Amino acid sequence: LKNEAQGRPLYFLGYSFGALMGAWAVQQYESSPFEKLFLIAPALESRWYAKAVLLIPGPDRWRIPSKNHPEYRVNGGTSLGAYRALYAIQDQVRRADPKLLDLDVHAWINPRDELVSPSRLAKKIQTSGWSHWKVDQIQALEPSLRPVYQHLFIDEASMGTKAWAALRDELFKAATQ
Repeated sequence: LKNEAQGRPLYFLGYSFGALMGAWAVQQYESSPFEKLFLIAPALESRWYAKAVLLIPGPDRWRIPSKNHPEYRVNGGTSLGAYRALYAIQDQVRRADPKLLDLDVHAWINPRDELVSPSRLAKKIQTSGWSHWKVDQIQALEPSLRPVYQHLFIDEASMGTKAWAALRDELFKAATQ
């Protein structure tokens, strides 16, 4: 990645599982290829009840139907295998050397997120000694979408005009500092 950048800074932007994958990918390098990481609703630490899906017996190919807004779905559901992989990657990130993630990280979290646990993430940051992390809470969502999903905050429709403008402005400001 550093060779491809040809001296330009590399930034990583990830949402939810993508943010978790970014953290995992950084741990695979001896030195992070990214100058900064921007993580939205990072799925590093889940709420306790989110892991209930692991109690479902069955083959990896079985799908759990999506309850997300149809316009935001890639598929009609998520396989048990995908959920199992998510939690396996969370465990790998937890077991890795925490110093690998003490990077310039700016994360945004919704205190009402249904899937990501803000308190567990804050504890993880503290116990890992990630002194370069900055975590901001997003403003109250006022999306045009109904029903409202607190984990879904990636654009104006899912956040509302005011909250989206604030997140977008913070992201651009953090990227240019």
